Amino acid sequence: MRYSNRGAVLLQVLIVVTALVAIVAVVAANHRQTSNILIGKMQLMRAEAASRAGLNQALASLTTVDTNLVTMNDDWYLAGQQGDEQFDLGNATFRFQIIDAGSLIDINTSSSDILLNLSLTSEQSDSLLDWKDPATSTRPNGADDAVYTQLTTPYQKSSRPLRTLSELMLINGWTPSTLYAAPNDATGSAGIDSPQGNTAGTRTLPLRSLITLDPGSSNTQGNGNQRVNVNQQITNINGLTQLGLDRGTATNLQRNAPWENFRSLFQQNALGTSQANIILNSVGFTADTRLTGKINLNTAQQGVLELLPGMTAELVSEIISRQSSGISNLGDLATFPNVTNGVLSQIADYFTVGSDTFIIRALGTAGQQSVAIEATVRITNGTPQIVNLERFPASYSAPEWWQWTSEPTVTTQVLGQTP
Repeated sequence: MRYSNRGAVLLQVLIVVTALVAIVAVVAANHRQTSNILIGKMQLMRAEAASRAGLNQALASLTTVDTNLVTMNDDWYLAGQQGDEQFDLGNATFRFQIIDAGSLIDINTSSSDILLNLSLTSEQSDSLLDWKDPATSTRPNGADDAVYTQLTTPYQKSSRPLRTLSELMLINGWTPSTLYAAPNDATGSAGIDSPQGNTAGTRTLPLRSLITLDPGSSNTQGNGNQRVNVNQQITNINGLTQLGLDRGTATNLQRNAPWENFRSLFQQNALGTSQANIILNSVGFTADTRLTGKINLNTAQQGVLELLPGMTAELVSEIISRQSSGISNLGDLATFPNVTNGVLSQIADYFTVGSDTFIIRALGTAGQQSVAIEATVRITNGTPQIVNLERFPASYSAPEWWQWTSEPTVTTQVLGQTP
């Protein structure tokens, strides 16, 4: 009986010990889980702070920008080595890139021919134009309020320019793959047939890599001098000749004003290279101090240039080759090989040499956490101001459309640490 009681007691002790071990194991597991959660939250906070540090350093680089003439030789472009330099804060790192918004296509001001060259379908193109248009008429393949009000969650078209790129997802025919996927995946087609004599019609980059909203530039020459509004009544022949125009050209410009744009001007006036150069440099068509939707010759991506109607492969190549030294004035277009009045009438209205709007991309990383942010910055009276900021879900890499290398090639130690 004594041994039997001892066995029962031993069994009870083993049961209690086993239960205690199980409890300890559960507590330890919960503690590890809680600890990992806390570590993850701390890393996320540090990654967030690091991304903001990258944003602030990029903003500092934009304080010296001359918005009249923006080139790839400027400090802003060299800062951060276009995302290829990593800044080490000790317990976190950041990378950043500054992009001239004027190097991209403005989706708000793009005409249907440019939209189609972006490999959009006619439904996507027409629906986008209808979405922004306050008119009640609908384009052949577009959509009006009758489409949107029948949705499960009904709404109406905006009848105004887009304010964010994410607004595109509200438009008939547009999906996330339209913005972020390769063209074949986005539209089912590698592109559309190129117009005769034009390289446009196909793209290989995601649409998100090529478009922006409302890039702007000053209505000035590359040296900062104000353009002469040829449509103002006070603009007389003597004023135009003082720009360097011959009297016959000046007389025709004043007599046949108003001019809508360079297209109409070059279509109706046969101009030599020197006169075309002066007009492109000095003449404007509005009293507005800021122009929107222009593409900067000095920073435009090759993939963007190739999508513009009227651009030939030779002209795209010429522009890209001159970007390293910088194109100081719009009039330089007239000096390019094989550029005639006819060519200028097709392409001159697309371009500028300055910019007041930039895109900052910053990636902060700490441990296994990272935070990516993209900010649109406008420079007003010499001061950079954030007009839009988008934060992307935590991941361990930059968004694919940034086209960054997975690892930086340069690391710079920074004094101090993030909180």
